[in-house]
Amino acid sequence: MNRIRDLRLKKHLTQEELGQLLNVQKSAISKYETGKIPLTDETIRQMAKIFGVSADYLLGLESVPEHSYWETRLAALKDESLRDLEKYIELLELRDQQSRASSDKKFGASNTFASRKKSAL
Repeated sequence: MNRIRDLRLKKHLTQEELGQLLNVQKSAISKYETGKIPLTDETIRQMAKIFGVSADYLLGLESVPEHSYWETRLAALKDESLRDLEKYIELLELRDQQSRASSDKKFGASNTFASRKKSAL
């Protein structure tokens, strides 16, 4: 993957120096750059953080290297924090579902905005 090589050179890093940052051998960096071995999810996260680009950019799925605000924030989180965040999002989704169900019961399904709009047509 020449994109990794280009980013490494732009940061003025040798393969050995990038390997030290990723806790892998220089030969692994060479294989990542040539696509001889696949990148692990953790390696992608670490490289995205080191180079300040999105995972999609590293994988060639987008042409713009910059992170969005949330990608930058998420890339800085450790795995445990990412798992906690995922659980919290699931909790919020469940709360929203319960809130909608409660609202439908309270006002009746025929009293929702969508139902009133349909009956007005």
